[in-house]
Amino acid sequence: MLFATGICLLLFIVRCCMIGKVERAGIYVNIFLAWIPYIVALLIDGMLDNKRTKSWVLWLLLLIWLLFLPNAAYIITDLTHWRKDKILPVWYDWIFISAIAWVGLFLAFLSVQILQFHIAKKHGALHSWCFVLLALSASSFGIYVGRFFRWNSWDALIRQNRMFGGFEAMMEPATQWNIASFCAAFTVFSLMVYVMLHAVSHTRLEAELASEEDK
Repeated sequence: MLFATGICLLLFIVRCCMIGKVERAGIYVNIFLAWIPYIVALLIDGMLDNKRTKSWVLWLLLLIWLLFLPNAAYIITDLTHWRKDKILPVWYDWIFISAIAWVGLFLAFLSVQILQFHIAKKHGALHSWCFVLLALSASSFGIYVGRFFRWNSWDALIRQNRMFGGFEAMMEPATQWNIASFCAAFTVFSLMVYVMLHAVSHTRLEAELASEEDK
């Protein structure tokens, strides 16, 4: 993922050199936000096996993870920023934005997979997949309010007043229908990609275990 993030940085630098100015830096900054849930998931992963870890610390980290999880998959909606440029070829921006979107999406799914592994180990596969479905659904809702209401994870922590104005709009039937349809569609899309990623990693794990048994 560091390598992929570096490739995106290279694409961004080349883009700036080609047009002679810094533009769309906000799209690239989103990658650094996408790293937050992944890093938090790694912290939780390291603390779960430590008996000295306080339960409230784990719950706090889990809350932070859930708040920032939509930032990672949100990047895929940055494809809406695609537009023709007089200087750049059309295909370059398409590759640039798509690369950033996929890095964000995979950072989100890797963080979910880390936590799913622990839930499966302690509570079984069924509970772990229920967790995945709930996490992806919550992330889809977070992506919707981020894209259409312009909320972000920081608002829930330091600017709650900014969020109150949007609650009234959510009560409108048309808005509720848009939220439900978007969340359903994005959750199905996310689950599709996540299952493919899970299948690849699971197949590799089985191959490694089989190799160890042969030895």
